[in-house]
This record gives sequence, C-alpha cells and structure tokens, in this order.
Amino acid sequence: MEVKTHIITSVTIAASISTYIAIPFSAGYVFGTILGSVLPDLDKKDSFIGRRSLGVSYIIQMLFGHRGFTHSVFCWILVTILCLYHPSHFTYGLSVGYAGHILGDFFSNRGVPIFYPVIKKPFTPSSLLTYKTGGLSEKLILMSTVIILLIIMLDGDLFHELIQSVRQWVDHL
Repeated sequence: MEVKTHIITSVTIAASISTYIAIPFSAGYVFGTILGSVLPDLDKKDSFIGRRSLGVSYIIQMLFGHRGFTHSVFCWILVTILCLYHPSHFTYGLSVGYAGHILGDFFSNRGVPIFYPVIKKPFTPSSLLTYKTGGLSEKLILMSTVIILLIIMLDGDLFHELIQSVRQWVDHL
C-alpha cells in the first residue's frame, strides 16, 4: 500500500473509532495516527519514513527484511504497550495507525507475516479480497476511503473537534 493510502485509511479507522469510543478526534490523535500509519515501513530503507530515519531503517531492514517483524501483531502489541505507559491522544492514535497499516498490508496481494517470528509465512485473505500496491484497486480503496472519511467527519462533530483542538494547540504556541 502506498503511503497516502496508509495514512487515509488509518485516519478513517481512527475517525470511526472516535465516533464510538470516548477518544477525542484531536490534533494529537490524528498526528499519532498518521505517524503510526507509516511506522511499520521503518523496515524499508527507501520508504517514506525509512528515508527520514537517519539509518535506523537500514538496520531494521537488514535484521528482519521488509514486511517482517514490524508488520506483525507482536510488534503492534509492543508498540501499544509502550503507548499505554504514556497514555495520550497521540499515543492512542499511534497504536490505531500502526494497526491500520498492518491491516492495509494484510489485504495486499503480498500479505503480512502476522505471527512473525513464530510463523514467518505471510498471511493474506482470498485473492478476491486483495489488491496490488499502486494498482487500480488501491486507487479505488483510496478514493472510497476519502469519501467515507469526509462523510464521517462532516456527519458528526469530528470536524469541529479537530478544528477546536488545532486552535487550542496554536493558542499554546
């Protein structure tokens, strides 16, 4: 999945969660979600986040390869535990975005090794439910997710929550 699709799908998941659970759709939550949505690709040195990692991604890629440990449920659990030790809207978003990334790659035709390191084989659903990264089906996922996000944002109070949060943040500067 391309970075823009990871970000939009993860923010849409975060917005959906925010409508049902008492997590305000704040700037911190959204920024955490965006960072979490690209963080698993730290295992690929030429990814969006890998190019900005000051060499960390090179080491992770050498140790685990792309779509290895960082794309597993175990890594998500470790990230989430660290987030729970520092609870904030940002860290909740980080966990949601990380899970959204793994979920998005799970539906790609390459799948993800969900149970790595116990089972290193990538899992993927039926080929009827998969997409090719950068292909037409991913573009359709991106467009439909943008529409869903707009509906969620405009239908409820999420848009106003986000604007209010940004205003509060700017006022503290």
